[in-house]
Amino acid sequence: TVGGLTGFAYNILHCTVHATVTGRGSYVGGLAGGAAAVVQDCFVEVTVEGDAGYVGGLLGVGDYGATVENCRVKGAVTAAGDYVGGLTGYCNCVVTDSIAEIVVSGNSRVGGLIGHYMRNDTLRDCHATGAVSGGSEVGGLIGYNDSGAVEQCYAAVDIIANGEAVGGLIGRVYRWVTWKSYATGSVYAPGASAVGGLIGHM
Repeated sequence: TVGGLTGFAYNILHCTVHATVTGRGSYVGGLAGGAAAVVQDCFVEVTVEGDAGYVGGLLGVGDYGATVENCRVKGAVTAAGDYVGGLTGYCNCVVTDSIAEIVVSGNSRVGGLIGHYMRNDTLRDCHATGAVSGGSEVGGLIGYNDSGAVEQCYAAVDIIANGEAVGGLIGRVYRWVTWKSYATGSVYAPGASAVGGLIGHM
């Protein structure tokens, strides 16, 4: 795991990082490659590059009941693999009041905020702005929403994708609900299937 502050985090509070982070292999983040506890009140201005997957502007992976609250990411995230997000690439964690102002590029499960969200909880009061590009399961906020509710969130993101399940807010929704949320920006997906201004496939 590779991060601008630490490879793996437990509790990180009230921190600021300005960095360029380049990692080989999975689990690369602007703040930390992975986290398993509380990440709160952090600002990260970064360029993050990974040659594989699980790459994010704040965290590569947020797992094991991690909590991300009141965090902001600004910059760019580029990865050659899957699970790529402006805030976190793979998220099995609670996320509230967080923002990504970001340019994100990856393969599949790529999102302006989160690449793959699978917490059986609620993503609340978050937004992403900027641009996202990828192949399949690409969204302005979330690439693939496996089991999380999305409440009072938005994406103002321009999207370019060429695969399946591309949406202005969420690329693919497996289950759960979305309410009081919206998307603006363009969705350009020539030759793609299951494309929507809000949700690509559900």
